[in-house]
Amino acid sequence: MAVPALYQEPLGEGVVRCHLCPHQCLLRPGDEGLCRVRRNVDGVLLAEGYGRMAAVSVEPVEKKPFYHFHPGTWTLSLGTFGCNMSCNYCQNWTISQRGSGEGEPFLGRQEVEAQIQELKARQPLLRSIVFTFTEPTVSIEYVRDVAAVAREKGLFVLLKTNGFLSRQPWEELLPLLDGANIDLKGLRDEYYVRQLGGRVGPVMENIARAVEAGLHVEITTLLVPGDFDRVEEVEAIARWLAGLNRDLPLHLPRFYPDFQRGGAPAPWNLLDEARKAAQEHLHHVYIPGSPLPAAGDTFCPGCGTPLLRRRGFRVEPTTFLEEVAGGSYRCGACHAPLALKGSLASPIARTPGL
Repeated sequence: MAVPALYQEPLGEGVVRCHLCPHQCLLRPGDEGLCRVRRNVDGVLLAEGYGRMAAVSVEPVEKKPFYHFHPGTWTLSLGTFGCNMSCNYCQNWTISQRGSGEGEPFLGRQEVEAQIQELKARQPLLRSIVFTFTEPTVSIEYVRDVAAVAREKGLFVLLKTNGFLSRQPWEELLPLLDGANIDLKGLRDEYYVRQLGGRVGPVMENIARAVEAGLHVEITTLLVPGDFDRVEEVEAIARWLAGLNRDLPLHLPRFYPDFQRGGAPAPWNLLDEARKAAQEHLHHVYIPGSPLPAAGDTFCPGCGTPLLRRRGFRVEPTTFLEEVAGGSYRCGACHAPLALKGSLASPIARTPGL
């Protein structure tokens, strides 16, 4: 299904400029954008990937990863096709580097509404919907429509994004969201341009705007051996994020070779060094799926007492985590507040704090 695309500017003689992302694609009739899902058809820009599903699943919210947003709950993950970047190591390249998904299953507003009703009956811990797997903002028309349905059905709306979006679309999208996990893949524009097919400036600006707007924000940074693997660069990212808010969670997942990128997975010791360097600036730094001790645990930002332990995607509060009036949380040892958005899934058995 194709719908008229937002953020298009007719320039005459059938030529259209797309203002959705910083690429600002100039499209003649028949041309498609770098995202592969926005096409000029007879002088009108169409969003061709609307509602075509690349992936649908119900998962723990921690898998996205969101560690500080309603921990222990479940989320409905929806993924359409396309991406406006071209990371040479993309884990989902078979759907992100593909066109509109014509012929794939369609999940429109009514279908999503019915699925939410069914899922809520079967999974009482379903709390949110997340647009993920590829780059959801290239199908922003779909995100906006389905976000409204999710809100009507009492679900929170989350976004897993590369953050490479123009200012106006981003600012108009923010009020529709409850949280976003944004990839910050480095601070060097040369790396973004050469290896990722984007630019870092717009991403940093959009992170800052999201934080300023009060959105729940978590950040993901991938260390890529041979390209982006200097601990000093991760520390620089953490230092910059701390200037926005020291409570921003930073995730350092392990790199695995894929798509056009060979080599070995990122060494665990490299991730551990990067985590320790980032912790000099940020309160909460994680290595998702790590065998390293406590690499997924949440500690008190004041005294370092463990407050949440993670075993896989299972979240276990320790006896030191205290809930206070208004549904917020604090450390029972020093009473420092813990930056959590929303309540923990209940009931969850508590574990010893030490």
